Amino acid sequence: MRKNVLLFAFLILLVFSAAQVATAGSAWNSNKAPRELNVEDWTSIADTLKLTEEQTVKIQSLQKSHYEKTKVLKSELQDTMFTLKQLRWQKNADQKAVVEKIEKVNELRNKLYEEHQKYHREIESVLTRDQREQLKSICKPKGKSHRYSKTTGSSFSALATT
Repeated sequence: MRKNVLLFAFLILLVFSAAQVATAGSAWNSNKAPRELNVEDWTSIADTLKLTEEQTVKIQSLQKSHYEKTKVLKSELQDTMFTLKQLRWQKNADQKAVVEKIEKVNELRNKLYEEHQKYHREIESVLTRDQREQLKSICKPKGKSHRYSKTTGSSFSALATT
């Protein structure tokens, strides 16, 4: 009798362990909290690089322009991704529509990437060589999915060499 109870307990444990492993990677069961900002990670790049007033004004102007351009693209990308999600949950989804939306997503992502690269080049043009070297050291990529890199590293990685 005791042997049967132990066997039953072992089987229950095995079933729950298998279920846990099977759902571990599922987005539906993700309990990750959103990434938080904190003061310790925030630094004033203007102070660190000792920007002149003229450089500060120019960079802030570039930032505003970049923000306005990418805001429209990001909104369009979000809308297109939503439509694609809707198609994913639709029975017998129109494959032509799926292909069109996927192509649109890729087109918008490439436009955003190109806009980010252009923005970084424009910032680089405002900085001195020493400031570019400093910026390179403080803007190191954080992990493999760094937002400014299509391959590896930050787009600021090559700053010191230009």
